[in-house]
Amino acid sequence: MLGQAADFAADVLASPPAGMRSCIVKANEAIVVPAGWYHATLNLEPTIAVGAQSRLGTGAGTVADPKDPMQYTTALQASVAGFAAYTQGDDAVAFPLLARATELEPLNFKFAANLISALLAGLRLDAAVTKANHAASLAVSLTSPGDAAYVLSYIAIKFFEAAIEHFRDPSNAERTIKELRASAGFFEKAAALATLDAAANTARASVAGLLAKVESHLQEKKNDEL
Repeated sequence: MLGQAADFAADVLASPPAGMRSCIVKANEAIVVPAGWYHATLNLEPTIAVGAQSRLGTGAGTVADPKDPMQYTTALQASVAGFAAYTQGDDAVAFPLLARATELEPLNFKFAANLISALLAGLRLDAAVTKANHAASLAVSLTSPGDAAYVLSYIAIKFFEAAIEHFRDPSNAERTIKELRASAGFFEKAAALATLDAAANTARASVAGLLAKVESHLQEKKNDEL
């Protein structure tokens, strides 16, 4: 995994998307990333570092305050147990538990993100898109524009992460393209909410750049096969 991440970072830095910035943070240095800036970190060598982040927006963010503490506890237990089952490859146990957590706490978008991540990793793209669209609709209708934009961007990142996981395997090119298109679509919706328009548009441009590269690679492969 570390090697794949390094290779991917090298590819991106060799031909960075428009607007992308990069830097190297050395020992005893710190960097502050402005609110709403999408970012990634790659350790160039064994590293010990301290990082912190605050939740964007003043409303629900990705987690709404639970109305029923006991229900929230049940949902949290289901999400944790479901994600543990997923990491152990027990999808039959994982998916019902992760789904149950989102049913109990539909405005806890981290629970929703856990389910979406598991569905994408389990190659259940259609189900992941359905769940993501449902979570996005709830966010837009029930939270502030700023929080909704954050949730939509958070969902977009999950699809982008899945695309990166599948990026290196040529047999996954079609799936990677669908995941990147979904990611770009959610970033576009986030941008339309205006609160995060600059950051979401920058992220969307980055995803679009990678999408163009994957589509070009797939077309070249098809041409070679002819």
